[in-house]
Amino acid sequence: RRGPQHFSEYYGIGLARSFDLKHWEKYSEEPVLDGTGIAEYPENQALVGLGNILAPEMIDNDSAGASPKFRMYYTLLPGKADPDWKKNGTWHVIEHKLIAAAESVDGIHWTARRVVMERRRDVASEDIAVVGMNVWKTSGHFHAVYTGLGTGTGSYVLAEAVSLDGLNWDRGSVSNVSKIQPSAGNSRHRGTEYQ
Repeated sequence: RRGPQHFSEYYGIGLARSFDLKHWEKYSEEPVLDGTGIAEYPENQALVGLGNILAPEMIDNDSAGASPKFRMYYTLLPGKADPDWKKNGTWHVIEHKLIAAAESVDGIHWTARRVVMERRRDVASEDIAVVGMNVWKTSGHFHAVYTGLGTGTGSYVLAEAVSLDGLNWDRGSVSNVSKIQPSAGNSRHRGTEYQ
């Protein structure tokens, strides 16, 4: 499967179900969520999980009579392919990744797809990409850890953010980014891993 995105082979998230957590059955051969449906990136088709799902009780489902919804955070991959990216200096183009969210009442049909965190081109630890957001809620606030990819380190850097609604995130000012990054001069630990 090839498309205009550098990572076009990553095109969907599937669903498997189990009644005992030992035996799993794939819901469908087709993904339940693909990389389409984001207004800012109408041509995008690529995505990868690298996030988590919040249960309905963690989300403020304040619409009267509305069914409780799950919210999934995932990584959108709109970076365009460029086979000569090193020569062309287009690392920031091919590796462009961002964090999106979608909501579902059943885990099968996902709606309200939106960008919740875009890379910041003025922050050297995440001017290339942001990926892998994992969210949890405490009393009144959502918290997240995510990884940024930037020209400042040439590697992934673990960072954190806070939010009142789980959709609009405060990452701090450019000079006050909370992050964990590789140690200088330690070639064995060049990157920060994410799952």
